[in-house]
Amino acid sequence: MKDPLQARGRLSAWVLSVLLALGAVTKTALAAPPLALDSSRSKLWIEGDSTLHRFSAKAHHFEAAFASKDVADATLADLILKGYVSGLDLTVPVAALSSGESGLDKNMRTALKGKEAPMIIFKMRSYQVSGDPKASGGQTSYAIHAHGMLSIAGREHGVDLEAVCVVNGGLARLTGNYPLLMSDYGIKPPTFMLGALKVKDRVVVRYDLVLKSGG
Repeated sequence: MKDPLQARGRLSAWVLSVLLALGAVTKTALAAPPLALDSSRSKLWIEGDSTLHRFSAKAHHFEAAFASKDVADATLADLILKGYVSGLDLTVPVAALSSGESGLDKNMRTALKGKEAPMIIFKMRSYQVSGDPKASGGQTSYAIHAHGMLSIAGREHGVDLEAVCVVNGGLARLTGNYPLLMSDYGIKPPTFMLGALKVKDRVVVRYDLVLKSGG
């Protein structure tokens, strides 16, 4: 005959293990990333020139996914200044770029090989904060130097990006720009009107990103 006390003990241990497992799953499911992109306030666009006039193309949609160390009670400034952010993947759909001119947009998306490589992707590998933080009016600003890989039209290159980061309470704003040559990514600058209008090789990617606490 089985010992009823021993059976009840095994049952209690099983129930406890199930409850602990459920608690772990619930905690994981409810855990929010400590850093997130405020898409409603963030902007990203490309500026260029041609033999006729300058142009710009705005990214009407893009996403950013952050990875960071699990640090209890870390503020937004702590996450950035102390290097707790361990990764960033920024993706921009080629189809989301628009200049407001249908002909330019069509040729731009073709030049960017939108069908074969529908995403422009930046993967941050590391970053450094330089200089002394400057505080003014409740805001603190830093200089950020980020290194990563930029993929455009299916071709990838290592890049170094610069940004000014201003932290104000629960928000951080990063602004900067990165000039590049389209030909470095195997892109042939678009032409129009049988070659009478030519887009110049050099373009500038400008970013104005607003980050917020994810919790």
